[in-house]
Amino acid sequence: MPKARYFLRMCALRSRALDDFLQLRAEDDDRFVASPNNHDGHVFGGETFGLATLAAARTCPDRPAHSLHMHFLRPAPADTPITFAVDRTREGRRIAHRRVEVQHDGRLFAQLVASFMTPVEGPDVVARSPASGRDGASPCKQATNGKDSSGDHAHESDDR
Repeated sequence: MPKARYFLRMCALRSRALDDFLQLRAEDDDRFVASPNNHDGHVFGGETFGLATLAAARTCPDRPAHSLHMHFLRPAPADTPITFAVDRTREGRRIAHRRVEVQHDGRLFAQLVASFMTPVEGPDVVARSPASGRDGASPCKQATNGKDSSGDHAHESDDR
């Protein structure tokens, strides 16, 4: 596909509402199905990532996403529905862990590992550590008696 045509297609996709773009149907509490948008025979990784995240999020609706990590194992089929199977790995007091397998006909295409955390009250900012110590020296230089520990150590011999 020529670059200009591809760019125009991406601009058109961006103008669509996200809810229209990520259509996910629940089969049961932990199993969802989607028919991804076919983009010239391809399913975009970002769409797969979004659908897997949405599937995981629907199993813990009161907690916002805290951490997401996805492995893409092979291209997903663009012409058939894809299943998103959610495993409720752990349900803690503050954090819920989920694993989502993206599959079709028993074949694994991608896997998402996610955690969702209950919002907690606390400060919005973290206190900064001191930028410099005595005489303007950095804490790293102070800890090494004034020697810079980030320098080149190629001159040191290795007697092993």
